[in-house]
Amino acid sequence: MGIGKRTGERVRQRFVEKGLESALVPRPRPRGASKVDQYLEAQIVAIAQRDPPSGRKRGTLRLIAEELVALGHDAVSPEAVRQV
Repeated sequence: MGIGKRTGERVRQRFVEKGLESALVPRPRPRGASKVDQYLEAQIVAIAQRDPPSGRKRGTLRLIAEELVALGHDAVSPEAVRQV
């Protein structure tokens, strides 16, 4: 089926405890609140649109995150930059 053993076990357990409908519909996963507000998002976009730093062919997510920290923001992960 292309799923892991543990996933199959969880689906089976939901079927036994809550029935077929629950087993067929995946549970919603909780998501944390985004740490990126509109202001930070605008800065990320502005940095990404600039020319890359000298000696580089293109900017990277890590470089953008590091520049945001240099501008005084709390640590921003490259993954948060990618999501923007």
